[in-house]
Amino acid sequence: MPIEIVINENTSTLVISGANTGGKTVALKTLGLLTLMALSGIPIPADEGSEAVIFTAIFADIGDRQDIIASLSTFSAHVKRLKEFLLLAGRGSLVLIDEIGVGTDPSEGSALALAALETLKKNGAVTVVTTHHNLLKAQAQIDPAYMNASVEFDESSLQPLYRLHYGIPGPSLGLMIAESLGIPSELISRARLYIKEKEGAFIESVRLLEEEKEKISRMKDEIAALEVKWKAAVERLTTGRELILKKAQGKADLAIEDARREFKEAIEKFKEEKAASPAARARAEERVRMAAKKALERLGDKREQYVPAIGDNVVIMDSNTKGVVIRTDANAKKAELQAGNIKVWVDFDRLEKKGEEKKPKFARSRPSGFAEPETRTSVNVIGTRVDEALAVVTRFLDDAHAAGLDSVEIIHGIGTGALSKAIHELLSKSGIVKNFHHADPKRGGGGVTVVEMA
Repeated sequence: MPIEIVINENTSTLVISGANTGGKTVALKTLGLLTLMALSGIPIPADEGSEAVIFTAIFADIGDRQDIIASLSTFSAHVKRLKEFLLLAGRGSLVLIDEIGVGTDPSEGSALALAALETLKKNGAVTVVTTHHNLLKAQAQIDPAYMNASVEFDESSLQPLYRLHYGIPGPSLGLMIAESLGIPSELISRARLYIKEKEGAFIESVRLLEEEKEKISRMKDEIAALEVKWKAAVERLTTGRELILKKAQGKADLAIEDARREFKEAIEKFKEEKAASPAARARAEERVRMAAKKALERLGDKREQYVPAIGDNVVIMDSNTKGVVIRTDANAKKAELQAGNIKVWVDFDRLEKKGEEKKPKFARSRPSGFAEPETRTSVNVIGTRVDEALAVVTRFLDDAHAAGLDSVEIIHGIGTGALSKAIHELLSKSGIVKNFHHADPKRGGGGVTVVEMA
């Protein structure tokens, strides 16, 4: 695999570290040589899409420039070249330094190297160095203008892989390489004991960073795989939801159609029997009510059934008649109500609990010995002539008023509208009627008039 050298726009200094014989100098020479070739117009061996920066000057200190005749030691030779770089390198310059700060006391050499790199950064130069100094590696970990890179090294075969690993410094592995070259293991063990605590801690931190880097890489692969599975699951869920909604819609449409059919049949039967005996009409009314109830059940009316208790204030849902529960029959699911001056048994599912019953503004009194009328909460005058219907409604209202009912219903049907109009004229002139209006569509709509008693 070819060496990939990356220097970001925000990076002024690239610090390459890692094992001895690991390929650090090769990476440095490769960068310098290919940059010079590109500036000279010579095609370079690089992948398609690679970019070469146009530098105005390139400075390099690679190799040992020791010169006995010139009285230059290894360190002196490097310092002399470093002095030139500090004077001449500036913005647009590329500076390449191999093993910066070597040839002297490691602490002094690393301190001098860091100070020189800071100066080159301040002057605007781009600098790439190789090093074994932990001080420079640490600086590259905390300063965003620096970038750590380590050469990859096969520790089993002790062969360089000539690849750069960015973001983490590399250990020098000097003792391991020395042992592989024949240095006795006892000496190597003793050398490891001589490593200072801080140096040892740094080396251990580098090893841990490398392990964490590998873990993160594996986690990224796992996350990518999970993301693929997640997207597939979401797609399946979306598709499944659409199918469920379609099925539910189909079931709802069928339920509505069945409800309409049954309700229509009940209404037709009611029309056929409306002129028959009161018992037949009552049976027809019950069929209509049951059809409506079954329709609600099919359409998902899942309301929890109310179980009345003695003393509860309730209202009969299909008549608006209010009352107080005085007795219950749990087996029959019925409750006996005191509605004004009458008592009536009603199914639990027709009752709705209300708040405390308001006391009337005044109590109606009746002469002693006055017979209690059998008061109803609704009257059906469908099929009767107008004059007969008005007489029945008048008596019905008188009984309801005497019983103290707050609300009653008059069932007159729709027909031509003549009967409804006549009844409304009667109600508008009655002194015992406070208000009246057509019932809710669920309870008969224009075929039923709800009367609020005064």
